[in-house]
Amino acid sequence: MLERLEYMKLDPRVVIDAGCGTGHALPGLLGRFPAARLLAVDAAPAMLAQARQAAGARAVPAWMRRWLPAGPVQPVAADFGRLPLADASAGCIWSNLALHWAPDPPATLAEWHRVLATEGLVLFSMLGPDTLKELRAAWGKAGGPHVHPFIDMHDLGDMLVHAGFADPVMDMETITLTYPELDGLFADLRATGSTNAHAARSRGLAGKDAWRTMRAAYEALRRDGKLPATFEIVYGHAWKPQPRTGRDGHAVVRVEDIGRRRRRVAPPSLRARPDVRRRMGRAQRHPSRRVGHAESGRAMDLVHQIAIGAGLAWASGIRLYAVVFLAGLLGYFGVIQLPAGLHVLMHPLVLSVSGVMFTLEFFADKIPGFDSAWDAIHTFIRIPAGAVLAAATFSDVDPALMLAAGLVGGTIASGSHFTKAGSRAVINTSPEPFSNWAASFGEEAVVLGGLWAMFAHPVVFLVLLVLFLGFAAWLVPKLWRGVRMVAQRIRGGAAAPRPD
Repeated sequence: MLERLEYMKLDPRVVIDAGCGTGHALPGLLGRFPAARLLAVDAAPAMLAQARQAAGARAVPAWMRRWLPAGPVQPVAADFGRLPLADASAGCIWSNLALHWAPDPPATLAEWHRVLATEGLVLFSMLGPDTLKELRAAWGKAGGPHVHPFIDMHDLGDMLVHAGFADPVMDMETITLTYPELDGLFADLRATGSTNAHAARSRGLAGKDAWRTMRAAYEALRRDGKLPATFEIVYGHAWKPQPRTGRDGHAVVRVEDIGRRRRRVAPPSLRARPDVRRRMGRAQRHPSRRVGHAESGRAMDLVHQIAIGAGLAWASGIRLYAVVFLAGLLGYFGVIQLPAGLHVLMHPLVLSVSGVMFTLEFFADKIPGFDSAWDAIHTFIRIPAGAVLAAATFSDVDPALMLAAGLVGGTIASGSHFTKAGSRAVINTSPEPFSNWAASFGEEAVVLGGLWAMFAHPVVFLVLLVLFLGFAAWLVPKLWRGVRMVAQRIRGGAAAPRPD
């Protein structure tokens, strides 16, 4: 399912995981759509609690909700067939192995069509009719339905068209699991919550004779000492097209479509046959929608990573402990999504140590004179830390890129550190403390704004960072010439002979 998204031309603002369960797909969806808001929809609150943990988010205390923005993953306790969302409010609906639980699949698909925005994508998988065919046949000899009648792939394609979707593509695969004993299959089904909810099921308990007959029938299927269990997985996706008629019933013609060459589509007789569309879909894959977007999606991810790595290195040169603590805290509560290499920032030990050092630095930086001594000591801490943070941002990609990020991150951290240290050394020549305090609070505000911008608007942040580095390259030599002059005056004054 996630691999299929790599070939989809899609950049949604809102993604819905319909029937998210325990949130197995949430990290992958966040990685594919880092700038999107992800709604995790499930009817079971206990499932949503586990989904939060799977996405790396924690429950935010009530007193903090007023001050913190909503995180990238928002749990929604609701029936995915009756979504409490506005029309055309989502760009993508994803549903993995959940649609077969819907009591009315056509109504569910119509609901998803309502919630999707124009040009939005629905992508789903579900169990097909050959699922557990061995168990169905065995129980058939014992009497009474015990396995659900799953929907055929062709019928699903027709349902998509009837719901208003365009270009439906359906395909399937068969997976056969084997078990040494039948009880192992039953244990797995119970663990996944797959119990008998058939409307025509017997409301009483099956007798011993029925169980004995079913087991004997299933045992006859044993091959090479193993009992087979077949699962048919049906995959489907479709797009919500531009409306052809308005609410008043008149035809809608978009100006941008006038004069545009018609897209090749299958004739109506083939569009109604998902099996034929599947073969056509494998050959052409709708290039107008998909080709090249795997690269653009990865490029967007790379832009985010560059902004985060460069931003953390830059902020480390000014307020190392503040940025480590705040990035880890916001990542811990799911407000921001950190790259895999920076998940260590969310560790309680790292949060505790960085929080203590952040508090110490907050006060040390506001004592004139002492702040310059603190900066001098941290020359040997901030710059290496900035390099480490930048490298860790790319720890899940090419090692060469990770090393290059560390080198560039150290350079950026040194630029911001020496700009800060030089400015404060010049400011400390003033006898009053107010300019020092103003500079300290100003630096903290700049770091907070930069931390927000690198996650919310990475491209804008990178542009501002380039401007800052250019300004720092011009300013730092002048600052340190001023610092040298002040130092020479101090030494000259100390060496001058005292009058008799």
